[in-house]
Amino acid sequence: MNSNIEKPIRRIDPKEKISCCPECKYKDGFHVSLYTPDKAKLSEVILICPSCHSHFGLGWKVDVNAS
Repeated sequence: MNSNIEKPIRRIDPKEKISCCPECKYKDGFHVSLYTPDKAKLSEVILICPSCHSHFGLGWKVDVNAS
């Protein structure tokens, strides 16, 4: 597998328990990243599983330019 190709962002419901990876069942939490499409005003919080590297979007948006 080419490590330069990112996995697609899978949507998960933030009302569910989100400390366990739905893909591989890793249960010690996630890394957090921000995804900002071109010209977007808000970035989306993306969770990344440290074990299987799956990416999950919760629909949470943040303004990284706010002070």
